[in-house]
Amino acid sequence: MTNKNQFNFPIFIVSLIGAWYCHIVCHEAGHAVFGLISGYHFLSFRIGSWVATKSDGKIKLNHFKVPGILGQCLMIPPKFTTAKNYPFRRYLLGGVIINIIITGVSILLYPSAPSVWSAFIFCGLMFIVLNGIPYSFNDAMSFKIAQKSETGTWLLYVQLAVNAELNQGLTLIEMPAEFFKDLGNDVQTSYFGTWQETLRAQQMLENQDYNSAIDLLVPLWEHKNQIIPLIQLTIAGDLLFARCLVDPQNPQNQELWKFCNKQKSFKQKLLGNLRVKAAYLALIENDVPAAEQLMNSADQFISPSRGEKIFEEKLISAIKNA
Repeated sequence: MTNKNQFNFPIFIVSLIGAWYCHIVCHEAGHAVFGLISGYHFLSFRIGSWVATKSDGKIKLNHFKVPGILGQCLMIPPKFTTAKNYPFRRYLLGGVIINIIITGVSILLYPSAPSVWSAFIFCGLMFIVLNGIPYSFNDAMSFKIAQKSETGTWLLYVQLAVNAELNQGLTLIEMPAEFFKDLGNDVQTSYFGTWQETLRAQQMLENQDYNSAIDLLVPLWEHKNQIIPLIQLTIAGDLLFARCLVDPQNPQNQELWKFCNKQKSFKQKLLGNLRVKAAYLALIENDVPAAEQLMNSADQFISPSRGEKIFEEKLISAIKNA
């Protein structure tokens, strides 16, 4: 008989699974709680490939993966007034704060069941390190960027505000012009800035200003090694899409196509992926029947929000009319 007060390695391994998912859920719940305290409103809650989104007062459940994201809690931000007083700190750090609390409680409870609580302590320390030290596009990096300058704070707000507007069914050309203003060199120093540039390019695509979108996206693609993989695919896909419409013979198109096809997320049934594939098939490969078959299956593909669905349908219509 195993004494529960003695460390048991098999129990520890099994407990790691439960502890890991517990910390994910509690981490995202921390963002939600501290966001609500700071004046935010609930928008979506993701665990793994499952995401619950609030739309028209109802919670809808969708299933699709976002590479590199185990969990995510997005909130509708309060109106932006000044960067100095904008309440982003508790929202961004809320997840790590909860992980610290759970880890502390686990340390106190450790003597009662070492095998179980050591798993919670181990996972908690992992979450604290992975989200509490600035790296890639984690919470601490977002906090660092937003804290560093007024531009960083503004770009955080724009990210959250655009997600909220898309969820309500608005497309990019219907949103405030200030969301898409050119911030010059300020945007080149972080993934916030790179995301802002891709957002501006997508508004140009919606306006059918394909050459301007290409002019904006080409420099980003040239510096892709300095950009996080998630945004690299957006840049490659949108640049290839625009080129399909106005410059299908450009030799770089094959490079972009090969890059997209190497990305796991490009294989997901997302409407944005369908749009890029259909454009390539129809306008570069001249395989119109295959493109039409793909576009006719659009109802089998999903989009993260109502606004993005409308946006993608507009761009798919541009392929049909090309």
